[in-house]
Amino acid sequence: MRLAASLHPRRSRFAVIAGVVAFLGVASVSPAGLKVYYLRHAEGGHQVRKEFENVPKEQWPDYVGNGAMFTPQGKEQVVAITQELKKYHFDFVAVSPIWRARNTILPYLKENERKAEIWPELTEMSSPATKVKELPPARADLFTGADIVIPAEERPWFFLREGAGREFETEGSQEQKRADVRASFEQAVAMVKKRWGGTEKSVLLVGHANNGRELLISFNPKYRGDARVILDNTRLWMMEEQPDGSFRLLMVNSQPLEDVKPAKAGGS
Repeated sequence: MRLAASLHPRRSRFAVIAGVVAFLGVASVSPAGLKVYYLRHAEGGHQVRKEFENVPKEQWPDYVGNGAMFTPQGKEQVVAITQELKKYHFDFVAVSPIWRARNTILPYLKENERKAEIWPELTEMSSPATKVKELPPARADLFTGADIVIPAEERPWFFLREGAGREFETEGSQEQKRADVRASFEQAVAMVKKRWGGTEKSVLLVGHANNGRELLISFNPKYRGDARVILDNTRLWMMEEQPDGSFRLLMVNSQPLEDVKPAKAGGS
């Protein structure tokens, strides 16, 4: 009886300490936020044209200069990224309407019995250079280009977003084009926030090099001057929504941001 009484206070102290540790542990863990992943397509034939400048055209492989064909390396990249993506869970997948983006993610969709939504905001587009800081208002309708057509053989895995069946197209002056391009990126960010902001969902967007960088900056402009924000073929960046609604960059080129060294831009 005396032994039991002497142990009781000690047990109580341990219980209190354990409770405090558990409380601090829970309090120190911030809630998981929305994760946005962006994947650049595999290497296309348009990216290797310069490598064949001194080779007679009749000796060019058929993929050279063709953005709707993968290079041999691009084909290997597709196989590799299909396997790599299996370690992630995505609640939603959206993709550029361009062939090289669709066909980079297509094997993953097939293997995992998933479908991806076509977003014209993710199509390949370049932001025209202009020194004008204040741009004109964007046009009311940015998507006045050709109809987006999904080939019959790909329709089991891709579908058009309702009301978004036409390509992005720029018109007018350089300043107007830049305003429209910026508005398109901002529209994509707004859709992501509206659909999944404040949740613990995980979203994958599939597109192109320059677009990936500009979209990232649209999520958080503080990364505009960050030389690490360059995306290689079939590499990912990932941003996570913070409690205040901002987005923090955590991964570039499929590596933790702190491990990434500045790189040179290249390709589209």
